[in-house]
Amino acid sequence: MLLWKRGPQILASSLATPEMTVPQGSIANTSLQTTGISPGTTPNSDSTAESSAEFPAKSSAKSSSKAAASANVTVPKVAPWRAWLIASRPLTLTATCVPVLVGSSVALSVFTEQLGGGANLYIFCFSMFSALLIQIATNFFNDALDTLKGSDNENRRGPPRAAQMGWLSPQSLIYAGAACLALALVLGVPLVSIGGWPIVGIGLLSLVLAYGYTGGPWPLAYLGLGDLFVMTFFGWIAVTTMIYLHTQLWLFEGLVAGTQVGALATVLIAINNLRDIDADKIANKKTLAVRLGAKGVALEIALLIGSSFVLGTYWGVAHGLIWASLLPLVTLPLAMSVMRLVWNTHRPAAALNEALRRSAILHASFGILLCVGLWLKSQ
Repeated sequence: MLLWKRGPQILASSLATPEMTVPQGSIANTSLQTTGISPGTTPNSDSTAESSAEFPAKSSAKSSSKAAASANVTVPKVAPWRAWLIASRPLTLTATCVPVLVGSSVALSVFTEQLGGGANLYIFCFSMFSALLIQIATNFFNDALDTLKGSDNENRRGPPRAAQMGWLSPQSLIYAGAACLALALVLGVPLVSIGGWPIVGIGLLSLVLAYGYTGGPWPLAYLGLGDLFVMTFFGWIAVTTMIYLHTQLWLFEGLVAGTQVGALATVLIAINNLRDIDADKIANKKTLAVRLGAKGVALEIALLIGSSFVLGTYWGVAHGLIWASLLPLVTLPLAMSVMRLVWNTHRPAAALNEALRRSAILHASFGILLCVGLWLKSQ
């Protein structure tokens, strides 16, 4: 993880809603401690939101400032560029980068005969940039919508968000999110020329759900569908679509690799929801953790992590790619440490925040090692 000596540290806490972490000794840290917000923690990723029709002009950064004032705290100031950086949550974008890399690696390693022996950098770049823009838009919408809904306030346990702290207005974040989606749509046009109508359908659905994850009349997060959303879009769809763009084939290998990286991405949101299970019950947020209970979601996390490693045997057995099966095992000790923290019967917030940090590292490192293994053909 990249740690900045100055400014906020941003941790990847979930596929859609990771937060800013304020380093010890900073002005922001001192101010946040007076609010009861623990620096280094992350809020619930399954925050609910209002539909786009519920954006009154009075709902802006002023509400955040008033909330801070009522709590008698000093809101730390940040430069505009840093506020936008915080809202985009850059270190969480590995959730998009990993499946694009893995999908391309599967196509280029296993199905080189369909590619004419060469990599299509054109497809890779357009896919990567359009997917990144969609995730950034999702992060902007989430930041804005949670503030407008009121679920982000001075009493929230996690680190501050840009709209909540009054650094950016919810309206500006919504406009920026819409601009990101528009640019993603433009970058997706060349991909449509390659993949045809399937890419049109997947692209439009992705654009709609960028907002619909926490907004609209049926926000997926509010209905407890956040885990399924992450597995589907950051696992199966992302990987199989990349393979299709490269090879013009929908392949079983995409489901295998998509499950591996998608499961580890889903672990992030599952841990987040486990930490905030009590608050979500009070707020009537029907996350999967609320529905399953603490023991149930702990079991879910164990199964997700385990499936990622067990499925790795497929590459060695089916394609002789032994390194693709073995290299990801390097991250197994890290995975075990995550599970130990999750299965702690007391589950203090600090332990689960550490589990979030480790699971983010696990997701990125597992994906990179899988890519390397796919390229190292066994002799």
